[in-house]
Amino acid sequence: MSEDRPSLFVAYANERYERSVTGRLKRKLASRGIDLYRLIEDSRIGERWTQAAERKISEADGVVVIWTKKALKSRVVDEYRFARKIDKPICLVREDNVPLPPDWPEDMVYAPLRGLSPAFIILSRLVAGPSLVSSEDIEFNAMLDQITVFAWRQAALSAVRRAGLSHSS
Repeated sequence: MSEDRPSLFVAYANERYERSVTGRLKRKLASRGIDLYRLIEDSRIGERWTQAAERKISEADGVVVIWTKKALKSRVVDEYRFARKIDKPICLVREDNVPLPPDWPEDMVYAPLRGLSPAFIILSRLVAGPSLVSSEDIEFNAMLDQITVFAWRQAALSAVRRAGLSHSS
């Protein structure tokens, strides 16, 4: 990962749907100048999962947590807890009907995994008319935009910390 590009670690369950979402996220974020580290696909041969995850979480500007039903029964919970323990900024991307982590601050925003509400998609179709863009693409791009803003903000804050400046200056 380059120091002049934002870098994110993504915690996700090693399931087909989650791998598909994170693979697409990695490609799209790279086109926006953001590095995304996926533990299973991007680790060094012979490296232990826990050590690799903790090292990459520590090095990243922020952590994206794909919070799904499958994630609740996986190492994602440990990666989330480690990121919280070291005060790493977290962008939680939550699947519908999955409870928030018990220690998630009540006033903290999270991104829905689906991106936009069905009502918004229906309204946008009524206003814009039929489109070649699917509702799934609209939803994914909304989620992608939220993660992009998170990444660039965290990279800027990391640069300020490295320079020894306060973000209140």
